[in-house]
Amino acid sequence: MSSSPATFSSRPITGMAAGEVALAIDFRAAAPLSRLYAITNFGQLYLISNPSTGAAVAVGPGGIAINGTEVGLDFNPTVDRIRLITDNEQNLRLHPDLGTVVATDLSLAFAGSDVNAGSNPQATGAAYTNSFAGATTTTLYDVDASLDVLVTQLPPNNGTLNTVGSLGANVDTLNGFDISGATTTAYAAFHVPVT
Repeated sequence: MSSSPATFSSRPITGMAAGEVALAIDFRAAAPLSRLYAITNFGQLYLISNPSTGAAVAVGPGGIAINGTEVGLDFNPTVDRIRLITDNEQNLRLHPDLGTVVATDLSLAFAGSDVNAGSNPQATGAAYTNSFAGATTTTLYDVDASLDVLVTQLPPNNGTLNTVGSLGANVDTLNGFDISGATTTAYAAFHVPVT
């Protein structure tokens, strides 16, 4: 983590079980500020309260059933809940203090009027706008790695996807995606397969 993108450092996440890996991470916008959360392949939510050490503490009982291999995770700043989506059209809301599923929402699907209607989405990145404490409005954007497009998920609980535009590259499901709450600038890191 660095305010200078050219200068960064990495830390291993500690405190997880053998064979457990973080699938996605996000900072919580609501107080307490600067709390980093991770979801793992074991369906366990973790709080990494000090990113400089990487020490993780389990939140809740674990066992969140993740249907897919790649996930997107982001905090909805207006309700302080976590949105978890997967490459297999799963759409969940999680409680950040209990580490449990609040709701299993409708599966991700393109709107009937969308240019990609009828296509199977493979959403692997998720980011809300206005990611700051006290936000009253927000929009959820997803990255679809199958069609290589940016989409809105609106309304999020219905899983309705509308295409915004092309990513400009053929990406795979390994990616990172977030939107700055301070500047509204979207940032993405994509793995582009060599053909």
